[in-house]
Amino acid sequence: MTRRDEPLTRALESSASDLLGYLARRTNADDAPDLLGETMVVAWRRVKDLPGDPERARMWLFGIARGTLQNHARGQWRRWALADRIRGHVREDATAPAADAGADVRDAIARSNPSSQSSSGSCTGNGSAWSMRQSSSASRHPPRAVAIRRRGSGFVPR
Repeated sequence: MTRRDEPLTRALESSASDLLGYLARRTNADDAPDLLGETMVVAWRRVKDLPGDPERARMWLFGIARGTLQNHARGQWRRWALADRIRGHVREDATAPAADAGADVRDAIARSNPSSQSSSGSCTGNGSAWSMRQSSSASRHPPRAVAIRRRGSGFVPR
């Protein structure tokens, strides 16, 4: 410990229990010790700003503790807002699509002429006569991706 750190050490030792009580009254008992630690870290970082008078040093420490509480409250608010957004997305995504989803598209393809069926089947991998390169060009996917999709759909190219 250097001579420059001695006044801060004395101020922290004399005010630590009061700072902990201050923090505990404004947040829960589990967070208060962590916030006291953050307050001490900020005080050590700003040791050059420490007032020489012990009473002013004590008030300076309480000012740092207040800032630490404000940062903690902002972080907590951001976590709650994020949790609310996530819950909203989960509710939206939790509903499954209807059992007949896509039936109108399948019906339209079935009613279309045979040449249209073959070109529409090439992108979905439903047994088209197109080559991998043609399917790749039409779907704007690399040939390897088209091959993997065809394999996954049960279509195996010749």
